[in-house]
Amino acid sequence: MKIKNYLTPAQLAQFEVVYSLGEGADGEAFLTKQNQVVKFSWIPDYNHLGLDRLVSERLAMFKKLQEDQPPHFAQLLSFEEVTRGEESYSSVLEWAVVACVMERLNPLSEDEGKLFHTLLSHEDRNKKKEPQPKIVHELKNFLCFSVQDSLQSLTYIASSRFKHNDAHPRNIMKTETNNYKF
Repeated sequence: MKIKNYLTPAQLAQFEVVYSLGEGADGEAFLTKQNQVVKFSWIPDYNHLGLDRLVSERLAMFKKLQEDQPPHFAQLLSFEEVTRGEESYSSVLEWAVVACVMERLNPLSEDEGKLFHTLLSHEDRNKKKEPQPKIVHELKNFLCFSVQDSLQSLTYIASSRFKHNDAHPRNIMKTETNNYKF
């Protein structure tokens, strides 16, 4: 989704964005001049639950992530609501845009992407996948990746009270020391 459709140039400028890193279903991520990543998320109130409630829930989740700093999530540096608006279709759709600024991480290698796709992706009829260490050991014969780092990350992911709703390789990056993070 092109977040520029919902933000003014001045709103984008306040985050000192340099260029887009990519779009997703609910927003877009940008690199900033500070070598950080800002993810703008569009929050629509499709079900008329109350936009205040939806935004408050998202910001509360960000606050908890920032406080707890789970090792398998990118470090969250700041977050805020940026703007609100509405669109008229057959009814009025209220929406908000929130931003979270986080540490910049490195992309996965092609083989690491294949590994995490096999272990976590949910493209097979929404069946929940539980990461299996046995599969990691089997894949090491075909792909180039760190078994130890992969297993450590899978342990964090499986044991965490924080769950990522879009577990897919495009949402996983790594630190310089191969700590994989959402």
